[in-house]
Amino acid sequence: KIGARNRLQWKRVLTDATGWNNPKNCELWRSEWAKVCNEHLPLHNQVDHRSYEKQGKLQIPTIHEGADARKIEQKFLAGQEIEGSWKVAENQIIKQQNTLLQKILDTFGKVSGALSLWKERLNDIRRKLGNYTLNGIHDCANRRTADLNGRNASGNAEPGQSTLSYAGTESEITKIKQRVIRAAQHFAKYRG
Repeated sequence: KIGARNRLQWKRVLTDATGWNNPKNCELWRSEWAKVCNEHLPLHNQVDHRSYEKQGKLQIPTIHEGADARKIEQKFLAGQEIEGSWKVAENQIIKQQNTLLQKILDTFGKVSGALSLWKERLNDIRRKLGNYTLNGIHDCANRRTADLNGRNASGNAEPGQSTLSYAGTESEITKIKQRVIRAAQHFAKYRG
């Protein structure tokens, strides 16, 4: 091909010999790099090449700060700079939100554990002899149920005995409710 000044022009054809631009190769290389790193790292410092979303985590990822941002922040803390690095400040906010989110998840885990325990206890109460009906008409003597739970064979409560097997957990549930409300308020402040 000849150009305007009678010079030869070459047509360029790009060939991808390395696969650098293929996203699938990038994921493969990252996973291989993670395997090599994990061979040399202790168990508590293992790395994962996947994002938090792909790992199924609810954490908010931090942004990359870099050495320059940390130097700016150190100068700001020493009083040599007027303002600090926005990256470091943003990461501090994200870390606070992740801490709050972890507390909320822990609290909800405790609540769900208490609720499942409560459900099991209620199911046990239903299965126990004398608790199917108030008068015990539908109860069978050979049902292989657990203890009588404060009721006699006719299903009536005996004087002086507690019929609730989940007594004493109300204060624990109240404490958990209060902690969830406080955590939600703190979370609303940070997100607001």
